[in-house]
Order: sequence, then C-alpha cells, then structure tokens
Amino acid sequence: MIRRKLVIFAAVACVLAAGLVACGNGNRETADSAADSAKVTPPQPKFHADNDIAMVVRSLVDAVEVGEKLDSAVYNYRGVLTDGQGKPIYLDTETNPGVWEVKVLSAGRATLSNVNDGDMRADELAKYVVSCLPFGDERLIHVHGREGDCRVYALKNGRLTFTGTAPEGLEGCRIEIEISGEQ
Repeated sequence: MIRRKLVIFAAVACVLAAGLVACGNGNRETADSAADSAKVTPPQPKFHADNDIAMVVRSLVDAVEVGEKLDSAVYNYRGVLTDGQGKPIYLDTETNPGVWEVKVLSAGRATLSNVNDGDMRADELAKYVVSCLPFGDERLIHVHGREGDCRVYALKNGRLTFTGTAPEGLEGCRIEIEISGEQ
C-alpha cells in the first residue's frame, strides 16, 4: 500500500516537474516577441447605422413631398453619415471618417454637404441615395457634367439636386445634396 502511494506520488511529481520545465524553458526574447505578436490592434470605431445618408435624405424628401415644414431642431446635424451598415460614406484626405453637415436653410429647403474633401464620387453617391428612395431614375430631369456631376430629380413639390465640385476621387470631392420644396 505504501509502495503504491509512493509510485503515485512519484508520477505526480514527474508530471509537475515536466510542466514546470516546459513552461520555464525558453529565452526571454521569444516570450517578448510572442507577447508582441499577440497584441491586438484596437477596433476601429463603429458608427451607428441610424445615421444612414440615404435615410436622412429620404426623411427630408418625404417631408417636402407632403408639404411639411422642415424644422432645424429635427434635421440639423454635423457628424459622420454612413451607408446604412455602419460604414462611413467617405474617408477624408487623412483617412478619417468623413464628416457631413445637414442644414435646414428654410421651411422648405435643406442641404447635406461633406465638410472635408473625400474619396467619393457625386454620381455614385446619387445612385446609392436614389436607390433607397421610393422612386428611381424615372424622376431624373437633368444631368450635367461628364460623370453626372449635377443630377436633378423631380419631387412632388420640389427638387432633389446632387452637385459634385472639384476633382473627384482621391483628390477630393465636395458634394452638396439639396432638397427644396415649393413653400
């Protein structure tokens, strides 16, 4: 019986010793480099999908189409607008999420414009936003510019205008979206 306990005790001691040797065997540089490679970069901030640019435009368009007066307390906003999935619409020239300003200019007119130059195209943004509206290109009444720099859509009581200025693409583009009603 004592012999059996000694054998079990010796086996446990061997396992513990082997574990200690395995854990302690290795030089310090290897442990540091493993720790460095295990570092996780902090996640990029996520932006709320409720700030979808298409839904902001749709809300303004709906208000104009029913003749509702636009209220700056409801619509004015300065911040990042997204594509509905939380991805910013554009990155500025320093690769920061692009900031937009939504302004109610009068009871029947509002604008959305990017604050900084960014990596986007006016025609692509217009196509995305219009794809989320209850109408499509059948309401397109005017296109101007080589790449659709200016696109105007008819609303029931007004117009929706997309205007891109300056070189587009990585050089930077300023876009203004105007929703204007007949008030």
